[in-house]
Amino acid sequence: MKILHFSDTHLGAKRYGLNESYNDFNKAFDEVIKYIDELKPDIVIHSGDLFDKSKPTPLTLREAFSKIIKVSKQVPFLIIPGNHDFSVSIGISPISLLSIDNDKIKVTEQRDIFENGRINVEKIKFQFDGINFFLIPYFHNSGVLRNCIDQILDSLNPNEINLLVLHQIVSQEVLRRKNKVFSNVDIPFENLESFDFVFLGHFHSPLFLNNKFAYAGSTEALSYDEYDYDKNGFIKEQSKKRIFVYEVKSKNEIKIIDEITLKSPRKFIKLEFKDPTEEEIRSELKNHQDKEAILVLKIENVKKDVIISLRQIKNAFNDYFHYIHIDHKIIEEPIKINQSGNISSDEEIEKQILGEYYEDIIKIYNEVEKVDDDKEKKEKIEDLLRRLRDDNK
Repeated sequence: MKILHFSDTHLGAKRYGLNESYNDFNKAFDEVIKYIDELKPDIVIHSGDLFDKSKPTPLTLREAFSKIIKVSKQVPFLIIPGNHDFSVSIGISPISLLSIDNDKIKVTEQRDIFENGRINVEKIKFQFDGINFFLIPYFHNSGVLRNCIDQILDSLNPNEINLLVLHQIVSQEVLRRKNKVFSNVDIPFENLESFDFVFLGHFHSPLFLNNKFAYAGSTEALSYDEYDYDKNGFIKEQSKKRIFVYEVKSKNEIKIIDEITLKSPRKFIKLEFKDPTEEEIRSELKNHQDKEAILVLKIENVKKDVIISLRQIKNAFNDYFHYIHIDHKIIEEPIKINQSGNISSDEEIEKQILGEYYEDIIKIYNEVEKVDDDKEKKEKIEDLLRRLRDDNK
């Protein structure tokens, strides 16, 4: 059996507030659909985060559903909701609409798999050509997830081929690469070793663990740190966006037979500086010009007067790159004395840096300061920024 595995398509996303990046995610998805048609696998697996939000726009829904339904006419399509796909309070995602009156599309939802406090294993199990696929939707609660896995393992027939599809973090290695070393693993892969192979989503870079745990990664990057870069700032080949085709011959013989690097994802160039001058930044930018690329300036120990200049630098080079993203860490500087001979207040320094945007930024900060949930905070900031944009700011 040939299995094509991809994940984390995040349809509907807009990276760095760029409206045109909506099309970038669609292009990557279209490229995968094209390869499905060309490679003709026996089954397709999508391991979560089909959409970027739990309430995708009608256009996003229509585009995604029409393509998946078309694929399902040729090959079974298995998909699980990821953390971006559904509202925790509802426990169901728009993806479940795909499986209505279509037995070639299998979707599992949190709300549908529980009966009297226990998992109905049959509702998350899909059998095809003598192989068992267990599809588990994303769980925020790791305790519930582990209990769910235990119940599946109790019903597992060790003589059959048993494959698991999961959208979770299963290793500290993933957390280390995400720079979240103090976060918890949702379920350690030691708890999953009774499965013959585990197809994973949630981590956006391709990653293989312990020979039978595979993250396909995302099909397009939400941010620059999904890639590894060489010393010149270009993306390393092994971290580029890919899809994978597996061949299942037996319980002990499941291997990759095709690994395809996607051509559509937008290029990133990452330039790193430490305590730079404005001239050093401008000089380096002249050596990297690509109108299709997103340029990332990662700057450590930057002085506040250089931060003030960065806006002008960005405007000066916007014609040379698709977009310039600045990620900086301000150096701790000696106390500043203002023109009247007094110590400059933090507010005075902030006003100097933010200029005409000072009042707007402070307003946004005050509104989101008490929001604990990172996702909710991000959405609130985006909403406030949209309002400012609509006011021509």
